Amino acid sequence: IIQQHSQIFERSQIPTPEQRYNAIVTVVNDCDYNNRLNRLCSLIDFHIQEQEMLSGTIRTLPTPKQIRGSQIPLVNGRLQDAQDLPLWTAAFFTPNPSQIPNVVQDFYIALNNKFDRLDIYSQRRNNQQMELVGIQEENIDRFFRQQQKLKCKLVLCVMDTPADSDLKTIIKQYGTIKHDIITQCCLYSKIISQSRQRTPFSQYSENIAREINSKLDGENVRIDLDQIMKEKGKSHYMFFGADVIHSTNCTEQHPSIAVVVGSTDQWCSHVEESIYAQWPEFDKCSIETIVNLEEITIERLKAYQQANDGQLPNKIVFYRVDDGQFSKVYSKEIPQIRQAFQGSSLALSKNYSADNRLPRYEDHMVYGKQKFPLLTLIIVKKRHHTRFLMYNGRDTYNVPIGTVVDTTIVDPYLYTFYLNSHKAIQGVNNLSLYTVLLDEIKLTIDELQLLTLQLCFTDQRSSNVEGVPSVIHYADQRALKAKDQFCFNQKRHDYHDDNEISNGINGSTMRKKNSSDNNIRTKKLNLSAKVH
Repeated sequence: IIQQHSQIFERSQIPTPEQRYNAIVTVVNDCDYNNRLNRLCSLIDFHIQEQEMLSGTIRTLPTPKQIRGSQIPLVNGRLQDAQDLPLWTAAFFTPNPSQIPNVVQDFYIALNNKFDRLDIYSQRRNNQQMELVGIQEENIDRFFRQQQKLKCKLVLCVMDTPADSDLKTIIKQYGTIKHDIITQCCLYSKIISQSRQRTPFSQYSENIAREINSKLDGENVRIDLDQIMKEKGKSHYMFFGADVIHSTNCTEQHPSIAVVVGSTDQWCSHVEESIYAQWPEFDKCSIETIVNLEEITIERLKAYQQANDGQLPNKIVFYRVDDGQFSKVYSKEIPQIRQAFQGSSLALSKNYSADNRLPRYEDHMVYGKQKFPLLTLIIVKKRHHTRFLMYNGRDTYNVPIGTVVDTTIVDPYLYTFYLNSHKAIQGVNNLSLYTVLLDEIKLTIDELQLLTLQLCFTDQRSSNVEGVPSVIHYADQRALKAKDQFCFNQKRHDYHDDNEISNGINGSTMRKKNSSDNNIRTKKLNLSAKVH
C-alpha cells in the first residue's frame, strides 16, 4: 500500500504543460544572462530572449484512416489475424497465498469473454479456475514444472507486487526460459484500477488479448503504408530498427546488448531480431557501434527472403537509435550494411566461424548478381532537452499527434525534423528527433515524415501509438528481455543508453578509456521466442 501511494505521489508531481512552461521561463529569468555583470556572457556577446519562448508554426501530418486520437482500434472489432490459443491457465502470484480476490476472478472471466468476442479460440485448463502461487522462487519453479507436465503452453500471470519488483523477471526465467511456457504478466494493482472504470476491464482485457495474439505470431491491426510507397513504383520495402543498451559497469556477466530488428512483411506487422552481446577490453568503456552489423543484416535479409517466397527487398529504411555519433554510424555501420548486400567479406573471412567450421561462400551470398537495394538510414534521438508547447491565448497544452517541426530550430546543415506520434498521459510530450543520414530511396521530406509517423502505429502489442517507429520500440524491448534472460542478476534500471559513465570507487563515477571495434568481443544470443 505504501508503495502504491508513493507511485501515486510521484505521478502527481509530474508538471503539467502550463507548469513546465512557467518553470522554464523562471529559470531563464533567474539566470539573468543579459546582465552586464555577467562577464562570461558579455565577453562572448551572448544574449537570450528572456521575455518569451521562441514561437513558430508547426505542421500536422495526417494519421492512418483507422486511427482515433491516440488509440489504434481494431477494424470492425476483429483482429486482422487471430491465432488459436493453446492449452492455457491463469495464476495469481502473491506473497500471501490464501485466496484469490474476487476482482481478479472477475477480470479472468472478462478476459475469456473478450477472447470469444475477438474470435480467439481458447482451450482453457481447469475451466474458470485460477491457480494460487506464492512468490518464492521454489514455489514459482514448482508451479511451472507442474504446468509443463500438464502440457500447458500459456499462463496468464497476475502479480500482487509493485511494478518495479523482480517478480516478472523471475516468472520469465522459470516459466518461459526454463520450462518453455509462454507467460503473459499483468499487475493486480492495474486490475483494481481498471475495475473502477465505467466499463470495467473492457479496454484492458482487449490490450491483454492483443499482446497474447502477438506472442502467438498473430496480427492485430494492419496499417496501410501504400499511400506513401505507391509513388515509388514496384517496391518491396523492409524496415530495420537498431539499438545498443549498456550496463552501468560492463562485465563478463553484464555486457552491452546490441539488437537489430527487421520486418518480414511490407506492412511492418511481423518482425524478427538478431541479438548480440558485446564486451570491451578490460578497463575500456562500451561502444555504441554494432560490431557484427554485416552478419546481422545478412540474417535479417535472409529471414525476409524466407518469409516472402524468395523475394528480397529492393528498398530498405533503417532506423538507428543514437545520441549524435553520426560519423561512426556513417563510417562504420553504413559500410557494413552495404557489404551485407554482397556478403563477400564474411564469406571470405578465415576468422569467421559460428561453430569452428568455416561457412560456405554461398551461405553469405544474399543478392548475388541481383541489383542491390536502395538504403535510407535515419538516426533517432529519444533523449534531448527541446520541448514544444501549444498556446491558444489562454491555455498552454501539448502538441497534437502528427506534429512535425522541421524549420527555425533545426540544424540548417542536416536533414532533421522533430515528430510527435504519441499522446502524453501526464506531463509534456517529448518529440523524437530524426536526422536523415543517408537517403538513396529519394523520399521527399513529406513522404519520409509521413512514413515515420505511420510506422509508429504498427506495434502489434499495443492499442496506443508509440513515440518512435515500432521497429525501434521492438529493438528496445527485445534488448531488455535479452537482459532478463542472459543477465538475470542485473536490474533493468542498471541498463541504459549511455556508454561513457560506469561505476567507480566507493560508488563514484569515472570515465573509462575509449575502446575500438577490434577490441570488442561478441557473442550471438538466442532469445526465446516465447519471451517476447
